[in-house]
Amino acid sequence: MFLMISGLLTAFVFSSRRNGHRIFPSHDAPRYRSSRCKICFYSTKDCYNEQLFPDVQSADRRLKRAKELVLKLSSSKTWERLGPVCKFAMMNNTSSRTCVDIGCDHGLLTLALGNMAYFEKVLGVDISERALNDGALSNLEEIASRMDTSSIEFRVSDGLKGLQQGETDTICISGMGINAMKSILFEESGGAEVKTANDFECHRIIVQPTNSRPRNLMVLYEKLQENDFILLDENIQYISSRWYVTSLFGRNSDNTSRKILHPCEKQLMNARDTEDIFNTIEYIKFHKRWIEEESEIKPNLHVKDQVWRNIIEKYSIKFGY
Repeated sequence: MFLMISGLLTAFVFSSRRNGHRIFPSHDAPRYRSSRCKICFYSTKDCYNEQLFPDVQSADRRLKRAKELVLKLSSSKTWERLGPVCKFAMMNNTSSRTCVDIGCDHGLLTLALGNMAYFEKVLGVDISERALNDGALSNLEEIASRMDTSSIEFRVSDGLKGLQQGETDTICISGMGINAMKSILFEESGGAEVKTANDFECHRIIVQPTNSRPRNLMVLYEKLQENDFILLDENIQYISSRWYVTSLFGRNSDNTSRKILHPCEKQLMNARDTEDIFNTIEYIKFHKRWIEEESEIKPNLHVKDQVWRNIIEKYSIKFGY
């Protein structure tokens, strides 16, 4: 009798599996409702029905979802570049509900941000309709059957011009030159049609320009800080023989006067030792050599090179570069 009952229970458990998740008898369900998924009763820690439990999802799990999507559509090197942008989009960010990816092109960053299930709306815009059709919309169609894409939208727009008030409180721009980023975010040339970051209730801007040289980054950093955005964090990576600098800026809500910070300065101020900012130290060494080699050829050092070199020299003894 015992073996018969045991066999019946085993058969019930195996016949009650759905999509790899164990479906418990209905009389057991109430015990798990506070900490288990309402669809499969799996622990919310292990279940991907995240829209039902938005309050228990950690940043790591959301980043994992973004990474999985990028790897399906592209490569690990693409994720190395886009990962810091996704991370910064969530970092200490409790009030952002809408995010725009400007110059989205293939749409991978837009889709990754949407798949994190963090923002109510993620908007990818590009000036080229062809780029959207051939890249972003094609990728969206490919993953539409595997994820909820209702929060994602692609739109043809020249920078911020095609956006309405309230459509973005977080702006991401990657893969563009510094002058293009400045023009999109703050230049007020072009008449009344031009919209800048200051026309929106935007309180967070994440930039990853194609040019990572310190003196060029300084131009963008200064422009952002002159417009009441403060440098919150940086991420520096060396991928496929190129440096990528991702920078997070937040709105200076208290309007207090702050010192203008330059590339690497925030990390040098806050880091405890070299291990904390290994890539940053390598980036500094690389560009110091570049400046020194140029100074041997050109008699007059570029003023921004001089300013940046003077800043990092203050920390040279502490970090040994």
